[in-house]
Amino acid sequence: MDKQGKLLLPLIVVIGVIVELFVPYTFTSPKAENPQVKVIYAGNRQNYIDYELPKATKGSFKTFMDYRTITDETSKQYALQRLATTDENGLRKFNNKYIVAMGTYYSHKVGKEFILTLDNSREISVIVGDIKQDIHTDTHNQYASISGNIVEFIVDEDKLSNKVLRTGDVSHLGLQGNITRIEEVIYNGN
Repeated sequence: MDKQGKLLLPLIVVIGVIVELFVPYTFTSPKAENPQVKVIYAGNRQNYIDYELPKATKGSFKTFMDYRTITDETSKQYALQRLATTDENGLRKFNNKYIVAMGTYYSHKVGKEFILTLDNSREISVIVGDIKQDIHTDTHNQYASISGNIVEFIVDEDKLSNKVLRTGDVSHLGLQGNITRIEEVIYNGN
């Protein structure tokens, strides 16, 4: 590939991610893919799908990965990171949503949006920026087998506090609590 082609390829991927993230898509029920998912309610602008929580973990431990570990310049993960910003705590965000990695039980696709509700009633808006490999998750692909984390926050490690780096947990950044609900946000194009 010539130099011009190498420069254009990441731009084309970024444009594709922008279109995919901002152009509303038609809702198709994920029940065919995952029978444990149910549509729970619909709002004026969005529908929400409530996902079953894992029984073996509460999701209180929230791990992280550095965004620079995403190195495939042709991937949607990489393109999303080019559009993202880092907040004052070192957490990566896009469109005011935390960027996270989740297991394939929840998503096979970068760009899906979720609302996580914690046991203190705090709701956290997240967008999938990476997919956990099934080999690293439980048999249902809901959480990491080793640590029990359901979501892994994508961060800039250079900006994380020493406490977060020492513990491996971003909960100390105002994200404390067990996850009590996971809802996918479905835009219906209105």
